[in-house]
Amino acid sequence: MRKGMLFAVASVCALALAALGCGGSGGTDEVTAASISKGEYIREASAICEAGAKRKQTAYDVYAKEHEGANAVSDAQRNRDLIEVMLAPNIEQEVEELRELGAPKNDVDTIERMLRLREETVTLAEEHPETVFTNEPFEKSINAAKKYGLAACATP
Repeated sequence: MRKGMLFAVASVCALALAALGCGGSGGTDEVTAASISKGEYIREASAICEAGAKRKQTAYDVYAKEHEGANAVSDAQRNRDLIEVMLAPNIEQEVEELRELGAPKNDVDTIERMLRLREETVTLAEEHPETVFTNEPFEKSINAAKKYGLAACATP
């Protein structure tokens, strides 16, 4: 009886948190205007993207070391694995951090479009894993970041 009661209470709490939107990542789904200049945004966003690039490189290095020689996998499997362990989680983290940063008042739509394109790169890479080592799935995202002045974010 006690286990049943605990399960019921836990279930009710979980449903309540889900209904309230609590317990999630704490992130936002869209960029909001912030009291930040374009120059400040570019500096802070560049730092976020540079940290993301380092995380991606570390994830790649670990994966490559684990799968060298006798542990090697097919190119197709490697591409799918790298999307899962390197690209997807790091791009998602970058986008969340960039959204939390906010955007200069007049650039909210531009930044949101850029971030949506960044998110789409994961979907495109998942749909076409053979292109993961090309810029093909990332072209629109790269171009949008460059156009805004975010060279550090203009990478896969």
